[in-house]
Amino acid sequence: GAGLSIITAWRLAADACGNIAVTGSLQASLSVLEQGDTLTRAFVRTGLFPQEMIALVGSAEKSGSIVQALNTIATYAEQESRTQIAIMNRVVPVVVYVLIAGFIGMRIISFYLGYYSRILSF
Repeated sequence: GAGLSIITAWRLAADACGNIAVTGSLQASLSVLEQGDTLTRAFVRTGLFPQEMIALVGSAEKSGSIVQALNTIATYAEQESRTQIAIMNRVVPVVVYVLIAGFIGMRIISFYLGYYSRILSF
């Protein structure tokens, strides 16, 4: 079935991504598509996508299964993002806790060093 043209979809993706750097890269690579070049070349031009994904898009373009390939990539990217967020949700609180504990420990040591140096100076 007919849907959006690839150029329209690319523009919408650039506008919707919410990241200024990514938007700029996508908009800059739009000319590749407007000149009639392949989606693979547009992905390469952005400099944003891993080589494995670009290779998958290239194969999908040749075989005519681009929609399935892009859905597969989207699913993988979503799972990868969820994994990274889960890791960060575990690591960041521990790091913050250690930093705060270290700061408090330094303040306690500083207090007692000052306290005992005053007692010993009498």
